[in-house]
Amino acid sequence: MAIDLMAMDLMAMDLMAMDLMAMNLMAMDLMAMDLMAMDLMAMDLMAMDIMAMYLMAMDLMAMDLMAMDLMAMDLMAMDLMVMDLMAMDLMAMDLMAMELMAMDLMAMDLMAMDLMAMD
Repeated sequence: MAIDLMAMDLMAMDLMAMDLMAMNLMAMDLMAMDLMAMDLMAMDLMAMDIMAMYLMAMDLMAMDLMAMDLMAMDLMAMDLMVMDLMAMDLMAMDLMAMELMAMDLMAMDLMAMDLMAMD
C-alpha cells in the first residue's frame, strides 16, 4: 500500500500535510468504494460533518455538497472545471499533483483509518 495508514491517523492529519499524490482520486470508483459499510449511494456527507474532517482547506461547505448531490454525481464524469478546483487553490495542495486519475481508496481501507474520529 502506498499509504502508511498507521502514520496517516486522520484524527491528527491535516489535509495540507497529507500526501494526496499517493492517493490518486480518479481511479477510485465511488460507487464501489464502501466507506465504513455506509455505501456512498446512501451516505449523507453532510451528516459526516465535513467541517470536522479537516476538509476546511477544501472548503467543501462552500462548494455546497448538498447541491452537488454526490449520490447522483459520478465523480468520473463530474466536470472538474465547473468546480474549478484548480482555481480554488486548495491551500497549495495542487489538484494536478493529487493525480485525480490514480487514487484507489479501496487500497486505503478507510475502515482502518478510524473514520469514527471524523464522525
